[in-house]
Amino acid sequence: KHTASMPPRCRVLVFHCTHDRPYAQLLRPFLELADGPFFERVLFVKPPLITDAPEDRINPDLSLHWEMAAFWNGHSSSRTPAMATSLPHLHQHLKEDDHILVAGSLYLVG
Repeated sequence: KHTASMPPRCRVLVFHCTHDRPYAQLLRPFLELADGPFFERVLFVKPPLITDAPEDRINPDLSLHWEMAAFWNGHSSSRTPAMATSLPHLHQHLKEDDHILVAGSLYLVG
């Protein structure tokens, strides 16, 4: 059963990058797609802590991800909703028949 907030077959962008990457520059091509509108939902996802990554490259909370969501919401003319979440909670925001594009960091796609 699909709700109004989760329409069937959503096109969803799932994105992550570390704080030392220029997220605005990395998101611009996706924003151009979104102005279609292309994505119905955008999720900025924090992956679990990666043990082989330098500590200063992994943001310990979701503040960077909420910052990216605010950037997206401020620059998307289609007003595609964006939010931040952690990888273990990602399934709560997706449906089985969603079309999902995972982009950004290899830490996310592992």
